[in-house]
Amino acid sequence: MKVWVFRHAKSSWSEPGQTDFDRPLSERGARDALRVQTWLTKQPDLPQILFVSNARRTRETAEYIRRGCGLEASALLLDPGMYLANPEDLLDTLASIPEKITSAGLVGHNPSCAQFVNLMVGSMVIDHLPTLGIVQLALPDIPAGAGKARAFGQAEFEGLTTPKMLRNQ
Repeated sequence: MKVWVFRHAKSSWSEPGQTDFDRPLSERGARDALRVQTWLTKQPDLPQILFVSNARRTRETAEYIRRGCGLEASALLLDPGMYLANPEDLLDTLASIPEKITSAGLVGHNPSCAQFVNLMVGSMVIDHLPTLGIVQLALPDIPAGAGKARAFGQAEFEGLTTPKMLRNQ
């Protein structure tokens, strides 16, 4: 299975007293998200389903990703547990994917996204996932009931893309 790990786009801190959970995308975040949306339309093996933290900035980011992947709104699944998720929680989310799905996306937050990637690969491949950073992983089929320990360290790192890289193209 192919797994796309997306960190949310740059968010705004402009509204005093606003909670972290309710922060919207900044203008730069929206521009970067549109750039990523366009880039996604040209990529192979796009996610067929997106699991998304229910924080406002991740929901807004996921809409751009959904459109770039050509997905219906029903393919975007809000997961409240992803807001404060740890890597094990993200692996549990992947374990819930139906077998017919061959490519899935996780739209979440740091540090859990970066930690998840490193644990899945089994080594430090990224130390920090920048806003709207995208990591592509290839996961081998892991037998049902094999357990988390068997899944960690089994993924192949296929690449990292950032909005900064796309701005320079």
